[in-house]
Amino acid sequence: MKSDFEENFVGRVAQKVIISNKGNILVTHGINDAGLWELPGGHLNVEESAHEGLSREVFEELGLDIEIGALVYSEQFIHPSYNARALLLVFEASLKEGSNQITLDTGELSEYRWISKEQIEEQVFHPEYRRALDKYFSNNVEL
Repeated sequence: MKSDFEENFVGRVAQKVIISNKGNILVTHGINDAGLWELPGGHLNVEESAHEGLSREVFEELGLDIEIGALVYSEQFIHPSYNARALLLVFEASLKEGSNQITLDTGELSEYRWISKEQIEEQVFHPEYRRALDKYFSNNVEL
């Protein structure tokens, strides 16, 4: 039975990906992120599937073709850039064969790094990305 107090989600969908390669994961630094590291990805466009949108964003920002795997983490949060509700979807992924040369879109990103599980603690992330990484590594102890 529907409650009179029930409110449906209205907001943006932020999709991110945890790309692992040789025991490391790829993190990015946006040009306007004030020292915060992110997971690669972006927002879902109208009429895109989650996988299509995520593949598009990673290719546009990094020039990488990825194979998207399972959903690792999801969370609703208030996005600090526009102070509105967003739904975060974080998937695991791997690089497609032959896709290992990063071409950084400098209009969106200022830097990228491949970091180990141990180096994650040294980086500053948005809290929701930190929770996604914690969940990912709790399920993937042998990276």
